[in-house]
Amino acid sequence: MWFAPYYKYLYLLIVTICTLACYVKYNTNANSQHVDRGNSALVLAVLMALFIGIRPVHDVFADTVGYAAYYRYLSHEDFLFSINVENLVFDNVLAWMSSNGFGVSAFFTACSFTYFIGRWWACKKMFPQNTLVAFLMFLGAFISYTSSVNGFKAGAAASLFCCAIACKDDFPKRLWRPALFLALSFGIHHSMHVCIAGYIVCLFYKNTKVYLAFWLLALTCAVLHVSYFQILFAGLTDQKGASYLITNGDSGWITGMRYDFVIYSAMPVLLGWYIRFKKNLVIEGYDFVLNLYLLMNGMWMLCMYASFTNRIAALSWFMYPMVLCYPFLKGYKLQKISNNLSIAKVMLYQLCFTLFMEIIYYTILK
Repeated sequence: MWFAPYYKYLYLLIVTICTLACYVKYNTNANSQHVDRGNSALVLAVLMALFIGIRPVHDVFADTVGYAAYYRYLSHEDFLFSINVENLVFDNVLAWMSSNGFGVSAFFTACSFTYFIGRWWACKKMFPQNTLVAFLMFLGAFISYTSSVNGFKAGAAASLFCCAIACKDDFPKRLWRPALFLALSFGIHHSMHVCIAGYIVCLFYKNTKVYLAFWLLALTCAVLHVSYFQILFAGLTDQKGASYLITNGDSGWITGMRYDFVIYSAMPVLLGWYIRFKKNLVIEGYDFVLNLYLLMNGMWMLCMYASFTNRIAALSWFMYPMVLCYPFLKGYKLQKISNNLSIAKVMLYQLCFTLFMEIIYYTILK
């Protein structure tokens, strides 16, 4: 258990080595079209799932400790499927595995496989010729590690939601595919109902200018400290959701206007504005991903002053690497915005930001 505090740094080291190797490969042949059909990304996903899944139960992993204690408590109970639970799929799978003698590491590994393999599948489905780059973008994103060990339940749900995004083109001919992933996502973490509602809205309303205007309006409300919407949403959600939205001094998290979060969130927005309105480029499927991010990130900014603003922001941030890499990997025929070197740079810049935040900002400066 002595090595538990170093888990994050080992994760970052693995991701950094893989990203640098990919960057060198792309930088060496910047004008040739690389093709990676997902095999190497799958191997990496399996290794990451095992690495995170067998982590020790230690305070450094936050929520892991509480879930481990609850898991062991249920090991003395007989399993009975229940619909009167907060998360229909997650809670019943946890109870079933615990009651049938599976160790707590087996349960964490199952969650970890859902998280990493789910995201790999989404990358494979969306970017069949560039799966490794897309998956490395995910691994190097700011909240990817935290979502695998602390908020791992929400992380697993988010990965399945990304699978639903990847299946968007199956709508409406094969409606069951995105519907299945959306249902599983909600069954793992009930907070995904907000994202599911956004998904449905973006399926039918496609005006990106309106979504961008909404995002700017939400930003204005956050700057002016308009709390009306935060209070409104707290009244519409359940008791646990309301506890996240109501501002109090017991959250243990920084509250107030989070300019750092806004700057971070704005990068995909600026890229989207540049591509869609500055260059007037149309990339198949990009508008849906961008619109969904604008909607969900705007919803977070309307709740900027909530006690757990980071958890609300995560409802859009899990899409962050997808929105960043989409125009480069899907718009490869549009040489004005895309080539191997440009996507490699974006991948490297995102990782550098994550390394700065995790090593310099949160470890040294804090």
